[in-house]
Amino acid sequence: MITPSQTKVYSVNSQLAANAIQSELSNAGIPATLVVCHNGHYMDVIVPAEYAFDAVNLLNPERRSGELFWIGSC
Repeated sequence: MITPSQTKVYSVNSQLAANAIQSELSNAGIPATLVVCHNGHYMDVIVPAEYAFDAVNLLNPERRSGELFWIGSC
């Protein structure tokens, strides 16, 4: 059960993937909880609401854009 002080940041369909995501979040200092979805096929990754922004940005980083410079050897 998700309380108002918690936010779902990711949903996966395997225990292994859920554990990997929970481990990465905890390595970043973000407490994460795994909850089995109501239909039993997915697991939701839940974090406290104050960590939701950081967790989402860690799991779904923004693609970089701009110019890339390469200085090759001559």
